[in-house]
Amino acid sequence: MNYYLFAILDNIKFVFIVLSIISFFAIPLVMGAMCEAGIEEKEFFKTLKITTILFVFLATTTAFIPNQKQAAFIFIAPQIIENGAVKNTVKNIPELTELATEFLKETLKTKILEKKNVSTK
Repeated sequence: MNYYLFAILDNIKFVFIVLSIISFFAIPLVMGAMCEAGIEEKEFFKTLKITTILFVFLATTTAFIPNQKQAAFIFIAPQIIENGAVKNTVKNIPELTELATEFLKETLKTKILEKKNVSTK
């Protein structure tokens, strides 16, 4: 079930955006219709309160629904951080950087020597 929700997160966010836009435009339409229908002031403000709360809820919720990339990061990042192999790799970064630099220097020297040998032939 969690993977299904993960797969449709972008669609859920889109629906919330559309609903918040609709509710934003529905507030004046509903209020105008109520005024023309001669609805009591008490009912008018009750409906205004409900539609405003609905809009604020939808707009706020939309901001907190992650997209698929954000959800993947939220799910995977703690697992990567807690992974012992990653922790050991991070501890050894200076040594790994030094080894990688040495390998790169040796590779470049070999390439330069090969070019010189090809050009002298």
